[in-house]
Amino acid sequence: MGTKILYKFCSLDTCKEMKNVRRMIVKRELFFSDPAKFNDPYDCNIGLNLRHNLKPFGVLSLSTKGCDMILMFSHYANRHRGLCLQFEVDENSTLEEIAPFNGREVDYKDIIPPFRDSSDAHMTLLTKYRKWEYENEYRVLMVVKSESDRIRKYRCGQLKGAIFGLHMNPRLEKVVKRWFSQGKHGGAFFKKAQLSQDGFRIDFIDI
Repeated sequence: MGTKILYKFCSLDTCKEMKNVRRMIVKRELFFSDPAKFNDPYDCNIGLNLRHNLKPFGVLSLSTKGCDMILMFSHYANRHRGLCLQFEVDENSTLEEIAPFNGREVDYKDIIPPFRDSSDAHMTLLTKYRKWEYENEYRVLMVVKSESDRIRKYRCGQLKGAIFGLHMNPRLEKVVKRWFSQGKHGGAFFKKAQLSQDGFRIDFIDI
């Protein structure tokens, strides 16, 4: 247990996505998704015979520092037109309304493990096909009682800054900076992704 640097890649392509990112920054609210709506058909659907052991839950998907930034910006930030929010979380602490911070890195497999009993039930939520390994996903699981229960606040100071995608509109960069100000995220950093001149990677410059 200790301090984790975690990333949330976001698109700003639609009004709904803009609203969701604004809420995340200004109101410090995180949304715990329904895994039935995930894009991987196997995600959270393996070990279905054990599902009766689990209460309804929400999943907050983040990425660790080892994620493939090029692919993550491409797949989850509207082809580098969106942004990435960087959080720093002490796993011994909590989010504002979640105790403890029950997060864990996803385990990637080539074959579906033989989940057999109730002690394996939660592992079905933390196991994915190895082709998704580039995400280096970190999941926070939370039991939910209703749809309104899927929103939880994080603590002031846990959002450290934003990384803007290669093709993000400068007008939107100004909007996001204003949201940070409205959310009172003092000392936040802002970086811009750019193509590296000496390899297949992206570098980040302060702006």
